[in-house]
Amino acid sequence: MRVRMVVSGWLLILLLGSHAEAAEVSLGRSVTRQRSPSSRKGLDSEAVARLCGDEDGCKMVVSLEGPYEAASLTTRLFVDAGLNRWYVARGASGQYSWDANVTVNSVLSLGSGAYTCPVDDGDYYNPGFDFFAGFEVTVSGPGTEATCTVTIID
Repeated sequence: MRVRMVVSGWLLILLLGSHAEAAEVSLGRSVTRQRSPSSRKGLDSEAVARLCGDEDGCKMVVSLEGPYEAASLTTRLFVDAGLNRWYVARGASGQYSWDANVTVNSVLSLGSGAYTCPVDDGDYYNPGFDFFAGFEVTVSGPGTEATCTVTIID
């Protein structure tokens, strides 16, 4: 579908379509939601590179909502998409790793009750491998519905 609007004499053509990976993307934020059971979803790689690829990185908020539990974790993520490197700050310390290096590296894991919400740098479409740059979120736990939400904010 094409939407046309005239702005100050310029013709702006905006192509609208469905997001393959992110539930919501704006100029300063990207939201990805994943529901159980034991499935994976990729974070929007372009949004993560854009929002987290500068000198101040981005805020990453991971939340987990289950039938009887809820938890949330906030950290800072720094991404160097040109060199496939990332760093996540955890208080006064942190973790530094390479992306697209065959090995899946954990960014963080949030747990509450019977559910966990791990975020890593693996390939969501090729579980257990990290051949391409990007991040994925997984929800694991019993068959009851739980939701993991990863919000990236610049």
